[in-house]
This record gives sequence, C-alpha cells and structure tokens, in this order.
Amino acid sequence: MISPQGGLRLVDANAMAVNDHESQPHDYSNFFMIMSSLMTVIAWSGFVSLQNLISCLVYSVLFGFVTTKAAMNWTFPWNPSNPFLTHTITSFPFTFLLVSKCFNTFISLWNPTNRAYPAIFQQCSYLVAIVWPIVGLVINFSLTENDRVIRDGIIWSSLIGCFNTTLSFRAKELLNFLRKDNTATKITLITFSGNEDSSTISSGSGGLSRKKSVSMVLMTTTIVFLWAILAMILQTSVLDFDLFFPAVALLILCADSRALPYNWAPLEAWSRIAVLWWYGSVFYHILIRGYAERLAEDNSVIPPPYSLFGWDEEISIWTSQSTYLPIINLALSIVPYPAIFIGLRKQKTDTEETLFVLALLSLVAMIGGSVDCVRYLGIMGIVIGGYRCFEINRSKKVVGTGAGSDRYL
Repeated sequence: MISPQGGLRLVDANAMAVNDHESQPHDYSNFFMIMSSLMTVIAWSGFVSLQNLISCLVYSVLFGFVTTKAAMNWTFPWNPSNPFLTHTITSFPFTFLLVSKCFNTFISLWNPTNRAYPAIFQQCSYLVAIVWPIVGLVINFSLTENDRVIRDGIIWSSLIGCFNTTLSFRAKELLNFLRKDNTATKITLITFSGNEDSSTISSGSGGLSRKKSVSMVLMTTTIVFLWAILAMILQTSVLDFDLFFPAVALLILCADSRALPYNWAPLEAWSRIAVLWWYGSVFYHILIRGYAERLAEDNSVIPPPYSLFGWDEEISIWTSQSTYLPIINLALSIVPYPAIFIGLRKQKTDTEETLFVLALLSLVAMIGGSVDCVRYLGIMGIVIGGYRCFEINRSKKVVGTGAGSDRYL
C-alpha cells in the first residue's frame, strides 16, 4: 500500500492479506474428493454390505456429506459480500446440496427388487430427488431474490447429479449382466382406476391399480435433458449450444433398447435427437435470432453466435448483411436430409448406389455451411449414409447375392 507520504507500507498490505485469508474458509475439497472416491470403490467392491435399508441410509448420508464438502467450493463459490453464499452447515447452499446428494446416492444404491418394503417407498424417494432441485430454485427466488450464482449452482449440481445417477443405474445393470442377471433397473408406477380389465390390474386396499414399470435410466436421462435445456435458456455459462446438448444426449447410450421407442438402438436414438436439435438450431439461427433487437429497433451491433471453434457467421434474416446467406444455409441444411432419413429408416428397398451419392452430397453442407449446426448436419449425412452403405454391402456378402463393393471405404 502506498502511504500519503509516497512510501510503500508493506506491513499494512501484509495485514490486509492475512485478514482476507482468515475470513475465507479453508478449502479441503481435494481431501473430500479423495474420500468420496474411496467410498465409491468400497461400495462397488461389495466390501460393505448395502443390502438393507439402514446401511443404505447411513452410507447415503455419509457419502452425501463428503461429496457436498468436495463440490461446495465450485458449485457455490464463497463470496464475503453475499450473506447467502456461505459454506456453513446451516446455510441454504450447503443444505440444498447435502439433501440432493443424499437422495441421489440413496436411489442409486437402494435395491428396487427388495420386497421387504412397499413400492411406494421407492417412488417417494425418487420423487423427492426430482422435486428437491425445483424446490431449491423456488427458495432461491423467494429468499435471495433469484441470486444468479446460487441459481446456476442449483442447475449445474442437479444436472451433474442426475448424470452421475444415470451412470450408476447403467453400471448396476452391466454388473447384473456379468452376473448372468438381465434385470434392468426400473421403477414401478401405480395408477389407480375404478374399471380396468382384471387381467392387467391388481387389487389393493384402496381399490384397483395397474402397475407399469419404467426404466430409471431413461427417466433420469430425460431429467438431464430438461436441466441442460434450462441451463441453455438461462445462459448459466458460455456454452456452444450446438455441441453441448448433443454431448449431453450421449447419455441416451446408457439406455436399454427395450426401453426406447420402437426398440431403437441407443446410438440410433442419439442420432435422431442430435439431428432434430441441429435442425432446430438452423431454424433459430435463420428465423429467430436477432428478431427481438429488430422489433425494438436496437441498432447496436449483435455479437456473432458463440462457437467453440469460432467459425460461425451471422445468417439471420433480421441481422445478416447478406440477403442470400440465410437462403444458402437453409438450402445447405436440406442437402443432407435425404441421406439421414433413408439411412435411419432402413428399408429393404434401399440401394447402395443411392446412399453413396447422397452421402457424398452431404459434403457440400459440411464444407459450405456458415454455422456449426449446418456443418454437423453434413457430417451426420456422411456418417449415417456411409454406414447404411456398409450395412447393405455386408448383407450382400452374407446372403451371397454378390461380392459387395468398396464404396463405403
């Protein structure tokens, strides 16, 4: 610090640094991260029995506390000027994160096939794990006047928590498969009705009910999708939307094909989701982006759309300097659609020559697109069309109708 006399007062500067250091809590997140990793290894190795309710509850509380301490600093960064951003055990951020971690851990560990407890116990636990982040957003809005740091922490912790829960469910299914048990991780939903066919219902004390099992992997994956969309709508951080959501959608690969519509393969389901998202992005970039500024007659320069690679240009009909650029990119986005549609439809009438030509045409969109979503659609047209060519070529070799060709190379 510089004194009024012009000298440098090192003592005062050091005192300020010491006081600031004392006011900031110590960060032991690395230590708790190591502890959570060890507890995870212990749980999956079966070293500690977690087959009964009490052991699951105790482990969930302990693991929830450890992971909360590990994630607290990056989820809700400490801020001395914000009274709500404290790391004490009684603070709202710590309580929210602790409850969320405990319930996510519990539903990951609890064995739904255990008949010692009714199905409603499992349903309530799952419901609390889903609803609690929404309650956290409501509390943040009412108590802290929608503090952005707390809001973003709730969204990202919920997204990552559901993501890890989904991976845990899939890991349990793979572990059961290695044990020659094909039981999928499901939750039983009960809908009450007064007049149903007796072959599909079971009688209970409250009347008649129909039971339906839903894949927990698919449900948690859907919840992750919703949190990812909310994170993008609220712009919780700088994200490349054309990459972020398709990357999150890769979680669908954990789902069982029997739980997906029309028994789609997980990779096929991801391809459909990604293609639909990128066509929606093309629609947004051309028809919606910049409309609000144009309506408000805001003459300020709109920054170009964010791209991880920095290649995007402005193609909106409202803000683009070129009249033809939006039309050209709209046409380029349509070019790979035939290859994608025919490649995903998979009919016996598909020919290798047709798919080969359509896949080559998709190169035009990949090279000429002005935004990433158009380029990614071109890449999908090449990959899907090329793989369908490979399947047709392989089927010819299997049935012996020909030697096949090497076009797919």
